[in-house]
Amino acid sequence: MGLAPSEKCENVGRLLIAIACWSGLAATLAAQSAGKTIAWRADPQESLRVRMVHRIRTEIRSNQKPSAMSMLTAIELHWRLTDEDEPNDIAIEQTIERLILQSTEVDGRRWDFDSDSSDPSPPELRELADTIRTLIGSRVTIGLNTRGQIQDVRLAADTDRRLADVPVAGRWKHLLTRDGMRQMLHQALGPLPDEPVVLGDRWQEVRTLQTPLGPITLVDRFEYLGTIVEQGRELERISRHTSRQRKESEAGWFDDAHPTDSQQDSGTLYFDNAAGRLVRSRSRHRWESEIVADDHRLLVNASGTLDVDVAPLEQR
Repeated sequence: MGLAPSEKCENVGRLLIAIACWSGLAATLAAQSAGKTIAWRADPQESLRVRMVHRIRTEIRSNQKPSAMSMLTAIELHWRLTDEDEPNDIAIEQTIERLILQSTEVDGRRWDFDSDSSDPSPPELRELADTIRTLIGSRVTIGLNTRGQIQDVRLAADTDRRLADVPVAGRWKHLLTRDGMRQMLHQALGPLPDEPVVLGDRWQEVRTLQTPLGPITLVDRFEYLGTIVEQGRELERISRHTSRQRKESEAGWFDDAHPTDSQQDSGTLYFDNAAGRLVRSRSRHRWESEIVADDHRLLVNASGTLDVDVAPLEQR
Protein backbone atom coordinates (compact mmCIF):
# COMPACT_ATOMS: atom_id res chain seq x y z
CA MET A 1 0.00 0.00 0.00
CA GLY A 2 1.57 3.34 -1.08
CA LEU A 3 1.99 6.50 0.93
CA ALA A 4 -0.48 9.28 0.69
CA PRO A 5 0.74 12.43 -1.08
CA SER A 6 0.78 14.32 2.23
CA GLU A 7 2.99 11.65 3.84
CA LYS A 8 5.35 11.70 0.88
CA CYS A 9 5.75 15.47 1.19
CA GLU A 10 6.37 15.15 4.93
CA ASN A 11 9.10 12.55 4.40
CA VAL A 12 10.74 14.62 1.68
CA GLY A 13 10.69 17.63 4.01
CA ARG A 14 12.35 15.61 6.78
CA LEU A 15 14.99 14.37 4.34
CA LEU A 16 15.76 17.89 3.19
CA ILE A 17 16.06 19.09 6.78
CA ALA A 18 18.40 16.18 7.61
CA ILE A 19 20.56 16.94 4.56
CA ALA A 20 20.75 20.61 5.54
CA CYS A 21 21.73 19.73 9.11
CA TRP A 22 24.41 17.31 8.01
CA SER A 23 25.73 19.83 5.49
CA GLY A 24 25.96 22.49 8.19
CA LEU A 25 27.69 20.09 10.57
CA ALA A 26 30.12 19.00 7.86
CA ALA A 27 30.94 22.62 7.05
CA THR A 28 31.53 23.36 10.74
CA LEU A 29 33.80 20.32 11.18
CA ALA A 30 35.70 21.22 8.03
CA ALA A 31 36.23 24.77 9.26
CA GLN A 32 37.43 23.50 12.64
CA SER A 33 39.81 21.01 11.08
CA ALA A 34 41.17 23.68 8.75
CA GLY A 35 42.06 25.82 11.76
CA LYS A 36 42.51 29.55 12.16
CA THR A 37 45.22 31.66 10.58
CA ILE A 38 46.68 34.22 13.00
CA ALA A 39 48.86 36.90 11.44
CA TRP A 40 50.13 40.45 11.71
CA ARG A 41 49.18 42.90 9.02
CA ALA A 42 49.87 46.58 8.38
CA ASP A 43 47.21 49.26 8.69
CA PRO A 44 48.80 52.48 7.35
CA GLN A 45 45.86 54.48 8.68
CA GLU A 46 46.56 53.53 12.30
CA SER A 47 49.30 54.74 14.66
CA LEU A 48 49.91 52.76 17.84
CA ARG A 49 51.12 53.53 21.34
CA VAL A 50 53.24 50.76 22.84
CA ARG A 51 54.05 50.67 26.53
CA MET A 52 56.63 48.22 27.87
CA VAL A 53 57.33 47.86 31.58
CA HIS A 54 60.14 45.56 32.71
CA ARG A 55 60.54 44.86 36.43
CA ILE A 56 63.32 42.75 37.91
CA ARG A 57 64.39 41.99 41.47
CA THR A 58 67.63 40.23 42.37
CA GLU A 59 68.30 38.74 45.79
CA ILE A 60 71.81 37.61 46.75
CA ARG A 61 72.61 35.59 49.85
CA SER A 62 76.28 35.26 50.74
CA ASN A 63 77.37 33.62 54.00
CA GLN A 64 73.74 33.90 55.15
CA LYS A 65 73.76 37.70 54.65
CA PRO A 66 70.95 38.66 52.27
CA SER A 67 71.02 41.67 49.98
CA ALA A 68 68.68 42.74 47.21
CA MET A 69 68.33 45.24 44.41
CA SER A 70 65.51 46.02 42.00
CA MET A 71 65.14 47.78 38.66
CA LEU A 72 62.22 49.11 36.65
CA THR A 73 62.41 50.18 33.03
CA ALA A 74 59.31 51.68 31.40
CA ILE A 75 59.40 52.78 27.79
CA GLU A 76 56.70 54.34 25.63
CA LEU A 77 56.97 53.97 21.87
CA HIS A 78 54.91 55.16 18.94
CA TRP A 79 54.50 52.76 16.03
CA ARG A 80 53.35 53.15 12.47
CA LEU A 81 53.07 49.94 10.48
CA THR A 82 53.62 50.01 6.70
CA ASP A 83 54.05 47.37 4.01
CA GLU A 84 57.60 46.52 3.01
CA ASP A 85 58.81 45.86 -0.51
CA GLU A 86 59.10 42.14 0.13
CA PRO A 87 55.87 40.08 0.21
CA ASN A 88 54.34 39.44 3.65
CA ASP A 89 56.78 41.78 5.40
CA ILE A 90 55.90 44.75 7.58
CA ALA A 91 57.99 47.76 8.56
CA ILE A 92 57.43 49.32 11.98
CA GLU A 93 58.50 52.95 12.08
CA GLN A 94 59.18 53.39 15.78
CA THR A 95 59.78 56.57 17.78
CA ILE A 96 60.95 56.62 21.38
CA GLU A 97 58.61 58.95 23.29
CA ARG A 98 59.32 58.42 26.97
CA LEU A 99 61.68 56.48 29.22
CA ILE A 100 61.41 55.87 32.97
CA LEU A 101 64.27 54.29 34.92
CA GLN A 102 64.07 53.32 38.59
CA SER A 103 66.58 51.44 40.68
CA THR A 104 66.92 50.49 44.34
CA GLU A 105 70.50 49.54 45.15
CA VAL A 106 71.83 47.01 47.65
CA ASP A 107 72.60 49.80 50.13
CA GLY A 108 69.01 51.10 49.88
CA ARG A 109 69.74 54.10 47.67
CA ARG A 110 67.01 54.80 45.10
CA TRP A 111 67.53 56.25 41.65
CA ASP A 112 64.60 57.63 39.70
CA PHE A 113 64.58 59.16 36.23
CA ASP A 114 61.68 60.19 33.98
CA SER A 115 62.43 61.77 30.62
CA ASP A 116 59.15 63.72 30.90
CA SER A 117 60.14 65.28 34.23
CA SER A 118 61.80 68.68 34.48
CA ASP A 119 63.26 67.83 37.91
CA PRO A 120 67.06 67.64 38.04
CA SER A 121 68.48 64.12 37.82
CA PRO A 122 70.37 62.64 40.79
CA PRO A 123 74.17 62.97 40.50
CA GLU A 124 74.57 59.23 39.90
CA LEU A 125 72.26 59.39 36.87
CA ARG A 126 73.07 62.85 35.52
CA GLU A 127 75.43 61.77 32.76
CA LEU A 128 73.18 58.89 31.70
CA ALA A 129 70.01 61.00 31.96
CA ASP A 130 71.44 63.85 29.88
CA THR A 131 72.34 61.39 27.13
CA ILE A 132 69.04 59.53 27.25
CA ARG A 133 67.06 62.74 26.93
CA THR A 134 68.71 63.28 23.55
CA LEU A 135 67.36 59.86 22.47
CA ILE A 136 63.74 60.89 22.98
CA GLY A 137 62.21 61.35 19.57
CA SER A 138 64.84 59.18 17.86
CA ARG A 139 63.70 56.80 15.14
CA VAL A 140 64.09 53.05 14.67
CA THR A 141 62.77 50.89 11.83
CA ILE A 142 61.90 47.30 12.70
CA GLY A 143 61.38 44.67 10.01
CA LEU A 144 58.58 42.28 11.00
CA ASN A 145 57.06 39.34 9.16
CA THR A 146 53.43 38.31 9.49
CA ARG A 147 54.31 35.81 12.25
CA GLY A 148 55.70 38.63 14.41
CA GLN A 149 59.32 37.54 13.95
CA ILE A 150 61.87 40.37 14.05
CA GLN A 151 63.76 40.33 10.75
CA ASP A 152 66.01 43.31 11.43
CA VAL A 153 66.35 46.46 13.52
CA ARG A 154 67.64 49.58 11.77
CA LEU A 155 68.62 52.57 13.85
CA ALA A 156 68.69 55.98 12.22
CA ALA A 157 72.20 57.42 11.86
CA ASP A 158 71.56 60.11 14.47
CA THR A 159 70.27 57.48 16.94
CA ASP A 160 73.46 55.44 16.50
CA ARG A 161 75.56 58.51 17.19
CA ARG A 162 73.57 59.40 20.31
CA LEU A 163 73.66 55.84 21.62
CA ALA A 164 77.43 55.73 21.25
CA ASP A 165 77.63 58.53 23.83
CA VAL A 166 75.65 56.64 26.49
CA PRO A 167 78.07 55.72 29.32
CA VAL A 168 79.24 52.13 29.06
CA ALA A 169 78.41 51.62 32.74
CA GLY A 170 74.78 52.52 32.07
CA ARG A 171 72.96 49.29 32.80
CA TRP A 172 70.05 50.37 30.59
CA LYS A 173 72.14 50.95 27.48
CA HIS A 174 71.62 47.43 26.16
CA LEU A 175 67.85 48.01 26.00
CA LEU A 176 68.35 50.63 23.28
CA THR A 177 70.75 48.63 21.14
CA ARG A 178 69.69 46.49 18.18
CA ASP A 179 70.21 43.24 20.09
CA GLY A 180 68.51 44.53 23.24
CA MET A 181 65.47 45.73 21.36
CA ARG A 182 65.28 42.51 19.34
CA GLN A 183 65.33 40.38 22.51
CA MET A 184 62.67 42.43 24.26
CA LEU A 185 60.37 42.49 21.23
CA HIS A 186 60.80 38.73 20.73
CA GLN A 187 59.34 38.12 24.20
CA ALA A 188 56.47 40.48 23.49
CA LEU A 189 55.49 39.56 19.93
CA GLY A 190 55.70 35.86 19.39
CA PRO A 191 56.27 34.27 16.97
CA LEU A 192 52.78 33.32 15.81
CA PRO A 193 52.13 29.89 14.24
CA ASP A 194 53.18 29.45 10.62
CA GLU A 195 50.10 27.34 9.83
CA PRO A 196 46.38 27.53 10.73
CA VAL A 197 45.79 26.31 14.29
CA VAL A 198 43.05 24.74 16.40
CA LEU A 199 42.75 24.65 20.17
CA GLY A 200 45.75 22.90 21.74
CA ASP A 201 48.07 23.14 18.73
CA ARG A 202 51.75 23.68 19.61
CA TRP A 203 54.84 24.98 17.85
CA GLN A 204 58.35 25.99 18.87
CA GLU A 205 61.33 28.11 17.88
CA VAL A 206 65.02 27.74 18.70
CA ARG A 207 67.09 30.92 19.05
CA THR A 208 70.52 32.03 20.25
CA LEU A 209 70.91 34.69 22.91
CA GLN A 210 74.16 36.58 23.42
CA THR A 211 75.17 36.93 27.08
CA PRO A 212 78.30 38.17 28.90
CA LEU A 213 79.25 34.50 29.38
CA GLY A 214 78.83 33.73 25.68
CA PRO A 215 75.94 32.55 23.48
CA ILE A 216 73.23 30.30 24.88
CA THR A 217 70.52 28.42 22.99
CA LEU A 218 66.89 28.88 24.02
CA VAL A 219 63.82 26.89 22.98
CA ASP A 220 60.48 28.76 22.95
CA ARG A 221 57.43 26.47 23.05
CA PHE A 222 54.02 27.94 22.21
CA GLU A 223 50.46 26.63 22.58
CA TYR A 224 47.22 28.03 21.14
CA LEU A 225 44.72 28.41 23.99
CA GLY A 226 41.73 29.55 21.95
CA THR A 227 39.67 32.74 21.81
CA ILE A 228 38.41 34.96 24.61
CA VAL A 229 36.12 37.99 24.33
CA GLU A 230 37.09 41.29 25.96
CA GLN A 231 35.20 44.56 25.53
CA GLY A 232 33.36 43.18 22.54
CA ARG A 233 36.40 41.97 20.62
CA GLU A 234 37.82 38.49 20.16
CA LEU A 235 41.41 37.92 21.29
CA GLU A 236 43.52 34.89 20.42
CA ARG A 237 45.38 33.59 23.47
CA ILE A 238 48.81 31.99 23.12
CA SER A 239 51.06 30.68 25.90
CA ARG A 240 54.87 30.60 25.78
CA HIS A 241 57.36 28.56 27.84
CA THR A 242 61.10 29.00 27.33
CA SER A 243 63.87 26.62 28.37
CA ARG A 244 67.61 26.52 27.85
CA GLN A 245 69.10 23.95 25.52
CA ARG A 246 72.44 22.90 26.95
CA LYS A 247 75.30 21.54 24.91
CA GLU A 248 77.14 18.41 25.96
CA SER A 249 80.42 20.32 25.86
CA GLU A 250 79.30 22.70 28.62
CA ALA A 251 77.48 20.21 30.84
CA GLY A 252 80.38 19.55 33.20
CA TRP A 253 81.35 23.21 33.56
CA PHE A 254 77.77 24.32 34.08
CA ASP A 255 76.93 21.65 36.65
CA ASP A 256 80.14 22.29 38.62
CA ALA A 257 79.69 26.07 38.67
CA HIS A 258 75.93 26.07 39.22
CA PRO A 259 74.96 22.81 40.95
CA THR A 260 71.37 23.87 41.69
CA ASP A 261 70.67 26.18 38.76
CA SER A 262 67.03 26.47 37.64
CA GLN A 263 65.20 28.75 35.25
CA GLN A 264 61.53 29.50 34.59
CA ASP A 265 60.41 31.72 31.73
CA SER A 266 56.82 31.84 30.51
CA GLY A 267 54.25 34.25 29.16
CA THR A 268 50.89 34.81 27.51
CA LEU A 269 50.10 36.76 24.34
CA TYR A 270 46.71 38.26 23.47
CA PHE A 271 46.32 38.91 19.75
CA ASP A 272 43.50 40.75 17.95
CA ASN A 273 43.28 38.83 14.68
CA ALA A 274 40.66 41.17 13.22
CA ALA A 275 42.99 44.14 13.75
CA GLY A 276 46.08 42.14 12.78
CA ARG A 277 48.17 43.08 15.82
CA LEU A 278 49.10 42.31 19.40
CA VAL A 279 46.94 43.81 22.16
CA ARG A 280 49.01 42.87 25.19
CA SER A 281 51.40 40.31 26.58
CA ARG A 282 52.97 39.42 29.90
CA SER A 283 56.18 37.49 30.43
CA ARG A 284 57.41 36.14 33.77
CA HIS A 285 60.92 34.92 34.41
CA ARG A 286 62.71 33.49 37.42
CA TRP A 287 66.27 32.32 37.77
CA GLU A 288 67.83 30.64 40.78
CA SER A 289 71.44 29.59 41.12
CA GLU A 290 73.85 28.36 43.77
CA ILE A 291 77.50 29.08 43.07
CA VAL A 292 80.17 27.37 45.16
CA ALA A 293 83.83 28.36 44.98
CA ASP A 294 86.20 26.94 47.61
CA ASP A 295 84.37 27.56 50.90
CA HIS A 296 82.31 30.43 49.54
CA ARG A 297 78.64 29.81 48.76
CA LEU A 298 76.54 32.33 46.86
CA LEU A 299 72.80 32.03 46.28
CA VAL A 300 71.27 34.21 43.55
CA ASN A 301 67.52 34.55 42.97
CA ALA A 302 66.27 36.85 40.21
CA SER A 303 62.66 37.30 39.15
CA GLY A 304 60.86 39.74 36.92
CA THR A 305 58.03 40.55 34.55
CA LEU A 306 57.70 42.24 31.18
CA ASP A 307 54.28 43.79 30.46
CA VAL A 308 53.43 45.10 27.01
CA ASP A 309 50.28 47.00 26.00
CA VAL A 310 49.49 48.10 22.45
CA ALA A 311 46.61 50.48 21.65
CA PRO A 312 45.65 53.05 19.01
CA LEU A 313 47.51 56.28 19.63
CA GLU A 314 44.38 58.28 20.41
CA GLN A 315 43.50 55.93 23.30
CA ARG A 316 45.14 56.70 26.64
